[in-house]
Parts: sequence; structure tokens; C-alpha cells
Amino acid sequence: MQFPRGGRGAPFLVLLGLLVVALLGCSGGSDSKAKPAKVASPKGSSLELEAGGVQVETTGAPATLGKADQAAIVNTVRRYVIAATIDPFHGKPVGNLAPLFTVPAVAALNGLDRVAALDEGVPKATGLVKVTAQPMILTALSDPLGGINIVGTSLYIDARATAKDGPIRVKRSGELVLSRDAGTWKIASFKLAADRSGSGLATTTTSGATGGSTP
Repeated sequence: MQFPRGGRGAPFLVLLGLLVVALLGCSGGSDSKAKPAKVASPKGSSLELEAGGVQVETTGAPATLGKADQAAIVNTVRRYVIAATIDPFHGKPVGNLAPLFTVPAVAALNGLDRVAALDEGVPKATGLVKVTAQPMILTALSDPLGGINIVGTSLYIDARATAKDGPIRVKRSGELVLSRDAGTWKIASFKLAADRSGSGLATTTTSGATGGSTP
């Protein structure tokens, strides 16, 4: 599976459009003064994840997505990658994703979309788990007052490790939409594809998507 590059396509804009109505029901969030501390990768793993370009689509007053909000969004996605990919590579369960996903998105994870979003059942790594990622391209939507409560982002990761029977690899690509929820950023919907291969792991390509909705 090759990671796509370039601009956003129509499906991603539709995904954002499904959530834009929630802007009218959310209070305009403001950027926190303090930049959130970067979430550390678990021992025995490496993960470099950062925001790339930022674009703001406005429906009214000009708006910007502040550095603290950018960092908070990256941290949420980083925690997701750790829970969904790195922890399973270390033989750990995925655990509770409720702090990272909205209620409708968690429900989707308990359905057919789970296989595309989570790497449960991969062989346990015997050494370093290395995850590389393309910079996350952020697209923010502002409400008429200039508040930003919904942000879409690309996600392209390549996870590699060595298990008892040899190398294993997971590539995941797609898009996430995050919403501001009680001062935090949670994944409200996703469109993801996963490509898994390696010794002791049947080659699989899966995809899943949920329109979701914000609280």
C-alpha cells in the first residue's frame, strides 16, 4: 500500500462537512496559553509525530489554530498511535480509548471498523518498535465568531518491528476528524486503511470509516 500524497480529496471534505453543523452548537474554544507536554513513547519504541501545514476554513471572522491546540491535537493522535499500534506490538491490550475518541467513534471501534483502526493480535516484538510518520496536515473549521472546534488531519504511519519469526510491519493511512470536547481534543470520526505483513502474520489490507458526530 502506497501512502497517498498531495491535497485533500472530495471524501475528506465530505467527512468534515458531516461534522461542520456541530460548530453552531459548540462554544468557541480559545487557545490555551500553556503548550501541552509531549506524550512520551513507551520504553522500547520510537515515534516521531508532528504537525505539518495548517489551513483554516472560516465561515465568518478570521481565525487561527494556535500552537497549543496544534500540540494538543498531535498529542491525542500520538496517544492513539501508541494505544492502537505500539502497545499491541509490545504484547499489551489496546485498553480504554474513551479518553481519545468521542462516544460515537468509540462505538464504531467496537464494530467492523476496529480491524482497520487497531492492530490487535500482531506478533509480539522482540526488540525496538519503530514508527515513522509523515507530518500531519491540519485543516481547521472556524465558526462565525472565529472559534475553532473541529480539525481534520491526515495520518500516515509505518510501524516496523522484529518478532520471534522475523520482521513485521504495519502501514496505516487515512484521515481523522477531531472535535473539541470539554477542553480536550478527541477523535470524532475517521477513515483509515491498514496494511499488515510479515513473518507469523497473514498479509491483510483492511479499511474502515465512520461519519461519527460530535457530542
